[in-house]
Amino acid sequence: MKKHYLIVFTLSLLSLQQLVAQNNITHHYADVNGIKMHYAKAGKGDPIIILHGFPADWFEWRHVMTALEKKYTVIVPDLRGIGETQKVKKGYELENQAKDVASLIDVLGYDTVNLVGHDIGAPIAYATTELYPEKVTKVALLEFIMAGAGMEEVRKIAAPNLWFFDFQTQPELGQQLLEGKMDRYIPLFFRPYTYNPLAITDEALDHYIEAYSKEGAIESSFQHYVMQLQYAEKAKELMKTKLEVPVLALAGEFSLGNPKLGSPAEKSIKKLTNNVTYKTLKDCGHWIAEEQPEELSNELSNFFK
Repeated sequence: MKKHYLIVFTLSLLSLQQLVAQNNITHHYADVNGIKMHYAKAGKGDPIIILHGFPADWFEWRHVMTALEKKYTVIVPDLRGIGETQKVKKGYELENQAKDVASLIDVLGYDTVNLVGHDIGAPIAYATTELYPEKVTKVALLEFIMAGAGMEEVRKIAAPNLWFFDFQTQPELGQQLLEGKMDRYIPLFFRPYTYNPLAITDEALDHYIEAYSKEGAIESSFQHYVMQLQYAEKAKELMKTKLEVPVLALAGEFSLGNPKLGSPAEKSIKKLTNNVTYKTLKDCGHWIAEEQPEELSNELSNFFK
């Protein structure tokens, strides 16, 4: 019985330590490119801006923020139409979302930043780096395969796991079918796409369900998928000039639950840049920041130092 008490006490202590660490994260709003953007911030030092995936928000990066805050100023905005950022129906074109990020950099008073993008945040990070190279020192792209540069191949390989792509290009239908049901929909995107499902805590799921249950959240967040075809056309234009800044590309060994995706992901990133370090993280799925925050933090710290 004493052993059980010890385990409970240890877990409680760890939870308390995590809570204290998260208390160092502050929340702010900025007027950016015609919208009010929410961002979380922690630490001091050279700035790193991190763009989250779907269906997440800044909370996806809480563990990495607390790990990096001793060396860096870490800023994680909620993307256009998601989380606490303003819900709007327009402006989701790739180049306009890159302008969101560039405007945030200006509003925060930085000349240059290090940039990270995961999932739907990755193409925005890529486009920001391509369109505003003077503002980005280095960029890390996580779980990223660019539409127009390999995504089409991946959708064939992993079709059963990417069932949501076509549905989420219909925001009004999504709003009608999913309103009041996000507690059933959101979990479908997390634990099935991890190596260790327990890495996605109930606390995290509750946070994302609440975030995407807000008024207008479904319709506005789905706009990111409406723009996928436009992304492909824009990528073909952007790829005429390859990225010059150093690029770190990271993928989970079991990306989207499918270990066959590593090769297409590597091919895709090499179409965008000649200056890339590509790594696969073992025992990890799609949600790297939730599954392997310590290893990811080390990779980012070593890359950006």
